[in-house]
Amino acid sequence: MPGPLKGHLGVILGLGLLVGCAVPATIQRQSDLLAYLSRKDEQAPARPAVVRVRYPMKVGVAFVPGGSARVGDVFRDQSQKGAAISLDQESQLTAILQRHLLDRPWVRELKVIPSSYLQPGGGFTDLERVARLYGVDDIILVSLSQMQFTDPKWFSWTYWTVVGAYTIKGDKNDTSTFVDGAVFHVSDRILLFRADGSSLVKGSTTWANRDEGLRRNAREGLSLAVQNLGRRLEEAEATFRAEVAEGRRKDVEFFDGK
Repeated sequence: MPGPLKGHLGVILGLGLLVGCAVPATIQRQSDLLAYLSRKDEQAPARPAVVRVRYPMKVGVAFVPGGSARVGDVFRDQSQKGAAISLDQESQLTAILQRHLLDRPWVRELKVIPSSYLQPGGGFTDLERVARLYGVDDIILVSLSQMQFTDPKWFSWTYWTVVGAYTIKGDKNDTSTFVDGAVFHVSDRILLFRADGSSLVKGSTTWANRDEGLRRNAREGLSLAVQNLGRRLEEAEATFRAEVAEGRRKDVEFFDGK
């Protein structure tokens, strides 16, 4: 091949690689609480008219197992079973919740339950098994949805929680994160209270450093959203306790069992 042609071919290939790296990317991480609880073969036991809840609570905190991480339409599982976040990230985020909740007057004991102890799609049967294993009465189940978009277009998506849908919005290079914490009294399969946390991290980076910048923003977005969730859970518990005390939650009563 003549020298000039080789030179042109090298330039063309180089431009092709550059364009390939500069393709806009949509990155999404998500775990689904409703999918975890919706086990098809599960029979709900009869629930008493009034559920007795030990207060202060023996509570566990766990991230919903499974989920997915994907770039565009390509799923990138982070473990053999697939996960929205890695176990290392999960450990860091549960530590944030511990700092917020451990010394609260409504928490008698707080135990961290790794999501690896839960089965994707396991339902309340799975939750009851883990609650017995850890000796807790109530479990805070944390689910998440995070979107990163590098194309200069406004975007939004909908995330379903146990109380309805939330719409999250963003724009180019935004990292939008939503986390949901639902507190269940496990033996009676009843939702006591819930809260959510969110964050929006804005950032821009060169194409060469895009991947590292997105990973950094993803970590920051999750950390900020979980900090927000911790504060909101404290507020939600105070509201829940007042509702029980004032008789507005007629389906729950407290007892001080040791």
